[in-house]
Amino acid sequence: MKWRRPRHGEEIRLEALCERGCSCRSGKPCVHEVAAWLALVLDVGPVPEEGLEDLRRLEAQLQQRTAEELLRIARLRGWALPRGRKPELARRLAARLFLYLRLGLWQEELDPELEGLLGLIRLLGTERVDLEDLETRWIRQTGAERRAFRQIWNRAIRKGLLIPCALGHEARPRPHAHLAAALEISALPNPTFPFTVYRSFPPDRIVAAPPLAPLLREARRELLPRRTGVTFRLHPRASLFPWLWGWPHDPEEVDALLARHPWGPPPYEWITVPVSWLVSGSVEAVMERIGLPWEGAAFLVEAMWRLSGAPLGERFPASPAPWEADDGELMDRLWELWRSGATLFEILWLQRRDPTVRLWRSIGWAGGMERLYYEWGLGRQALIRLLEGLPDEWVDWTDVARALEVARPLGFAGPAIDRPWRLARGHPAQEPLSLAEHLRAYLEGALFWLGAVALAYERDDLRAFRLTPRGRRWIRREAGKGGSTIEGTLEPASLPETRWLDERTWSVRPGPESARLLWLSSRLGRPTGSPFVFTLDETRIERMLREGYRPEEILGLFEASGLSPAPSLRRALQKTWARLSRVQAFENVTLLETGDPLLLQELLAATSLDSAILGWLAPNLVIIEESALERLQKEMRERGYYPTVVRG
Repeated sequence: MKWRRPRHGEEIRLEALCERGCSCRSGKPCVHEVAAWLALVLDVGPVPEEGLEDLRRLEAQLQQRTAEELLRIARLRGWALPRGRKPELARRLAARLFLYLRLGLWQEELDPELEGLLGLIRLLGTERVDLEDLETRWIRQTGAERRAFRQIWNRAIRKGLLIPCALGHEARPRPHAHLAAALEISALPNPTFPFTVYRSFPPDRIVAAPPLAPLLREARRELLPRRTGVTFRLHPRASLFPWLWGWPHDPEEVDALLARHPWGPPPYEWITVPVSWLVSGSVEAVMERIGLPWEGAAFLVEAMWRLSGAPLGERFPASPAPWEADDGELMDRLWELWRSGATLFEILWLQRRDPTVRLWRSIGWAGGMERLYYEWGLGRQALIRLLEGLPDEWVDWTDVARALEVARPLGFAGPAIDRPWRLARGHPAQEPLSLAEHLRAYLEGALFWLGAVALAYERDDLRAFRLTPRGRRWIRREAGKGGSTIEGTLEPASLPETRWLDERTWSVRPGPESARLLWLSSRLGRPTGSPFVFTLDETRIERMLREGYRPEEILGLFEASGLSPAPSLRRALQKTWARLSRVQAFENVTLLETGDPLLLQELLAATSLDSAILGWLAPNLVIIEESALERLQKEMRERGYYPTVVRG
């Protein structure tokens, strides 16, 4: 009988391969037999609609080398292939096999050891892996012996999942392997690691961020002053030094480096990448008008800058925001920016906790800030792949940190000294920032304010986190747009009430009605884990009093904001004021007065004014050294400020 291709739903006859009713006289398998084999192995149903276009393209463009590789994979997996296949049929067979693998319609049962190895490769996010490097990471993760890793490695090669190759490294070939052409990174199993799951937390320990999209629109409607521009301080001879091109820098540090190396600094020297220019006085404006704590205001300021459509001094593609679209599309654009690595907010978050934290880079690193963003993007994508396999429960964040410590992907801080950049704390002695602190800056920083995670605290420490509906959609690439429905799923209990928690700690509910109190709390108190909970900080109290505020003025601001000051606050203000109110005499001084306190904050961020201040008389009035007047006037004119000098 003549074999025909079965219709949908019909049973495929196994004896069709043995019957030859097509009148072919060749002793080798004919075209019809190969077609019958293809239908028997792969036709489990009609081709999905989304795969038809790919199938046509692959049938026409797939290379013969890839086809032979896929056919070899099928042979290694135990599928009996007919002999004498023709190139056209081989190309079609490979195209159909690739299509079904990519659409996930065929899944091979993997043993746990092989699944763990493939999950580690997925976490690293690279299609070409180094045998020795992967072996070190796998042993660090499992604690097993080298012999066990080699057995799993060879099993993956026999199954056709990894294709061995060798790359030249110094004087000896270095064994490598790459994934089979039919396998993509996204098709590999999720990374597996032990983690602790919590079923629930009390509502007063759960914190979620308020919706950010309406606040972005409010800022765009010019309810905020037009002082969100970024001002870079450049060295006068920056164009002569290629190692400064495309990087923000501190001119004073560059002068000190050139003084140590007058003939040119060596490539192993390190230089600071400043990020304080990003927030300047705009954060104060956001805190006063919109009602966000310092962390939320700083994130909003950077989001406005990134979505403005102008690079503002950075050699990085601008991303104008679709302001006419809904809130979901606006947040999707901001998520793509963060995922690409193009945000500096995490460094600001770390410096807010510890002012000695610095971002260093090697001057021998070619390229500009876009190189740093690229490496950070690799690290954030590794974090996304790690979060993708987590359940919809509260997960202990330290377990995620331990999993990243094992893999040590690019884009994260750590003790390695062979990286072209590093995060360090302390001055002058420096110690590397741990990977766990960098991860916490992601969780409590950008991911929290994007609305991707909700956080649970125990006393002052972060305990666990959970993906929100919007976070699950972003990380797991689920279909649908996130709008007000997703934002509305946040429980009202996740935002604290405005009240005193104890004698030195208080919480503030974010919102425009609490804007003044949040601004005051961020100036006087230190966040204790949650960005909406503050505790008294004597150092910040002293700094605010030195800026010209009086104790009775601060107490009046608390009263006007609806939160009666506690006795501990009154005592701390009186004690600090008594220490600062001693008589001080200055000779040959100059006063600098601005019409707006925010303008003075901008000058502090854009010029070297901070080093010339001798004392504060008011939030907009300072005493500066007379010898620094000429230098400050020059810096102000270079940055677009034209001060009026009044002598007498």
